[in-house]
Amino acid sequence: MSTHARRLALVGATLAAAMLVLCPTTAAAPTQSPLCTGDDNDGVVAAFGKQGRTVTGCGDAQVKQLCATNAAVQSACPCTCPATAPATTTPPAACTKDDDAGFVALYQKQTGEALSGCIDAPSCANSKIRALCCKTCAGASDGNNNGPPQDLPAPDDSDPVHIYLNAGQSNCKGSADVDMMAADGKHPELFEADTSKSNAWFAGITNRGKADSSFKITALRAGAEGDKMGPEIAIGHRLQELTGKRVLMFKYCLGGTNVDKDWNPDYRFNVWDKTKDDNSAAFLEPLLKNDNPKWQQYLQFNYHLRLMREQLDATGVKYEFKGLFWRQGSADKTKLDWKTYGARTIRLFSAIRAEVNTPGMPVIDEANQLTPNIQSGKAYAAKVLCDVTVAGVASAGQDPSSTCIVGPSNSCLEDLHIDPAMFNQFGWDTGMPDSMKPAGFSSKTSKWFKRFEADPAVSPDLHDQYDAIVWTGRAMAHALVREHTAYTVPLGFSEWDLWAKWPVGRCTKDAPWSAAESSPNYCWEDESAGCADPALGTDGATDCSGVTADSCRSTPAHYENCPCSCLAKATCSDEPAPVDFTADPTAASTTAATAGSAPATPVAPSPSPSTAPSPSPSSSAPTSPPSGPCTSDNDSKLVKMAKRYNVTVTGCADPKVAKASACADSRVGAICCATCATSNPTPANGTGTAASAPPKASSGNPFASAGGGAETSTPPAATTQPSDPSCASRRRGRRTIVVAAAALATAAAAMC
Repeated sequence: MSTHARRLALVGATLAAAMLVLCPTTAAAPTQSPLCTGDDNDGVVAAFGKQGRTVTGCGDAQVKQLCATNAAVQSACPCTCPATAPATTTPPAACTKDDDAGFVALYQKQTGEALSGCIDAPSCANSKIRALCCKTCAGASDGNNNGPPQDLPAPDDSDPVHIYLNAGQSNCKGSADVDMMAADGKHPELFEADTSKSNAWFAGITNRGKADSSFKITALRAGAEGDKMGPEIAIGHRLQELTGKRVLMFKYCLGGTNVDKDWNPDYRFNVWDKTKDDNSAAFLEPLLKNDNPKWQQYLQFNYHLRLMREQLDATGVKYEFKGLFWRQGSADKTKLDWKTYGARTIRLFSAIRAEVNTPGMPVIDEANQLTPNIQSGKAYAAKVLCDVTVAGVASAGQDPSSTCIVGPSNSCLEDLHIDPAMFNQFGWDTGMPDSMKPAGFSSKTSKWFKRFEADPAVSPDLHDQYDAIVWTGRAMAHALVREHTAYTVPLGFSEWDLWAKWPVGRCTKDAPWSAAESSPNYCWEDESAGCADPALGTDGATDCSGVTADSCRSTPAHYENCPCSCLAKATCSDEPAPVDFTADPTAASTTAATAGSAPATPVAPSPSPSTAPSPSPSSSAPTSPPSGPCTSDNDSKLVKMAKRYNVTVTGCADPKVAKASACADSRVGAICCATCATSNPTPANGTGTAASAPPKASSGNPFASAGGGAETSTPPAATTQPSDPSCASRRRGRRTIVVAAAALATAAAAMC
């Protein structure tokens, strides 16, 4: 029996068992059904066993009391359960709005956890969730629709598919309205369903109402998940435009999930026996509990990742893992200090890289500028791990002394400062009143938020609406291309890049936080600045005097208990290099473009080793892939890359490049293809493939022996469960990056 078939066979009875645990009911004594053909006692025993409960079969009192209320039990136990007639009900009123407050209250009562609203609903299969979250769940199947058709890339060994992973919270899952975007005529290129034209695919859960069985590979298009989408659509299409490669976006996200436990590889519900693991989805399947609980996100992520790999492997599709996009932080903002958040992030990113056998896989981690503890932790992880870029947009700010916590339902307008430049270019949210705008503001409007309410009596929903999702996705794609590839982002695209034009940065003595209208500086306060570890670390036992850059990447005792020492030894940068908007005087002006779009005719990328294609943002048709052998080095790109590691070089011919054997690094090999072709004819590939032995991957500082640090990076080894230091709870001016919903039936039973 297949993995899916076995899971489907047990899901009904499993849900019934969970309902029993949380929602005991009373029912009349059952009478035998005249249609009885035999009870499935073994199936019921197995299903209840997965819930940790022991029953003898259909005749057990714990099962019988569900006969009158649960269709799965009725189906499994026709002899024990009576035949029931459908109840007569009054047709429900047409849905016009989610009851976010009702959902949050019910979820917290049942689970003790606080979510932000229906966007965080773990499933639409449960009737109470569907009733409270009718707008969010509109169009979700209750079991009769499996979503869009399967559509896999064709096997082509000469053109391996580039896979990018997407994980995190609610703005990773996304609540942007696809139908609204279509009706408004915005971003039409993202609706392309013909993969022969787009060369872009999506791998993920395609139907929130039947999450357990609707994971598939299909066209990367708005609507692949129904009426909601996250940034992966815009990320994937832009990456395909810039690289000319076949792109597949894998996505697994869930709102309200944290790195402390939910995404923690060492948390007890995310652990499995690596010595017996055969790397199959079937091996992990028996460990899945309660239809995807929040606290098992790392295991669920890997389970679905394996489902994708098995589908590609079965059809002979070659692929390479090229990056991870991470949108998370809000769920930990009041629980973890920067040290613990950073340590948890190091552990998670290392584990994901190990799972796909790509030690140097680039990571784009969205900044949390208004949450200093989270942002400081992100920066710590990036500096220690290498090949991690923390970036975001700083177009608004909150005074660091504020005690108001910005969140999906709280905009803190009383002390929120806005830089009008971004909104004047991209357009003001349609819900923003004119009173918030400066004199001479632009008349352009855009869909930034799900619901921006300036009226304090009305609760807002500050999750990303479709324009914000698309612009953020493109900015994330640009960051990966600029920082981690040899391709070039045209200046015309950068002119419409939120992260490039309004980048997040640290506050410094010379550039403190400022809301001055003439030159605002919405920076973030680095909580790690000037820190020092105790002699024996934060645990009182670890000798921090012997840490190295390598040990801080691979030894939990070091990155958990000696964070300040690890920062001092770190050799990598955590921030992207600033974009020089004066470098290309022929770049199109922002005034020549429609709000929210790149210029119609972007400037072609400067020549690079791979001859990146010139993208056209207004067209859904893909550009042709890079062609022709490398003929020249890209000295300027190497100079910028070296600066990230605190090394100064003049170009590819600099002796420091050869001295560090940097050509063995896939990134340097691509940037300095002419020079490296003579010094190292077979540079490392730097990627992981499914059908070949693991190649040498780029990782860490390629200029280490040239003065950028004494150590070179080694892949993080498998680690033991880290200690669980106490968490610092704080209330400062913090921003919730906002929470999201992935689609397996996390708490369907809990909501009964």
